[in-house]
Parts: sequence; structure tokens; C-alpha cells
Amino acid sequence: MNEIFKLLNIVLKAEERKKILFASAVLFILVLIEVFGLGLIAFLIINISNLPEVVNNISFLNFIFSFFALSPQDSLTIFTIIIVL
Repeated sequence: MNEIFKLLNIVLKAEERKKILFASAVLFILVLIEVFGLGLIAFLIINISNLPEVVNNISFLNFIFSFFALSPQDSLTIFTIIIVL
């Protein structure tokens, strides 16, 4: 593996190495977002039977929904849309 990196250092210019590093960092961030989204989808599937109660018991979400003065049905719809997106 070290040989591959040594060859890349020889073949690629410094600007190209920076671009590859930047692209790798962006891909890593996207992977983290994807894993977080999968976790939210799993949360939605597990709690689908009593989702309104679960959403109301999460204090952070309850604070946000009360700040925007959303009804429980609207807050549930928005929460589900955010998870799916």
C-alpha cells in the first residue's frame, strides 16, 4: 500500500494531490450523513406504531416544534419528511 502512495506522489502534482484529498474529505462527510440518515430511517421503522408519542417525548424536537407553533400532526409530518429526505 505504501508503494501505491509513493507512486502517486511521483505521478501527481501537488495541486492534484490536494484535489484528491479534498474529494476524499467530502466523500467521508457524505458517508457520515448517509449513516446518520439510515439511523433515522431505522428509528422511524422501529417507532412507527407510536411515533407521535415518541416525537413528543424527545425534548429537543418538542422545543423546535413548539417554537414554530406546529400542531402535533404537522410536526409529525415534517419530522417524517425530514427523515425521508
